[in-house]
Amino acid sequence: MTTVPGLKYDCNPYFYYTPEYVNGTVHFSFDLTIEPESSLFIEGRTSTGGPDYFTGPGMQIDKQTLTIGSAVQMPIPTGHFVHYDVLFGVGDDAKGTWKLTVTLPDGSSRVFDSLPVSNPKFRTLEWIGFFNAAPGNRVYYVDNIKLWNNE
Repeated sequence: MTTVPGLKYDCNPYFYYTPEYVNGTVHFSFDLTIEPESSLFIEGRTSTGGPDYFTGPGMQIDKQTLTIGSAVQMPIPTGHFVHYDVLFGVGDDAKGTWKLTVTLPDGSSRVFDSLPVSNPKFRTLEWIGFFNAAPGNRVYYVDNIKLWNNE
């Protein structure tokens, strides 16, 4: 995805799915290549029925650093695909936490377990996507997206 100066909203462009998962365990995986100035958010959301939403699992990648909440940070290499595996419950299986496994190009992995969702009112997955986090010329590449639910 490529951003350019002058877009009406800084979150553009964005790419998302609307799976409407209400129960079970959600699996979301993808490969991502960033450039040095890439800045994006990846998050899942529950709708409130209006313009607002409750964010569940979420992460930001900004200038080669993965940030989750205010505590977890990890350097991300540029120019190579990095694999991300996200796992969390919805509905009766929602525990208020999620798991992220990041696999680097050299095959090494880092697991972040029991991460708190951004909002404890997150209960269903109605939207999950990638969106820009800063204005200007920014590029990132997404491949091998998989999203499924085990109810």
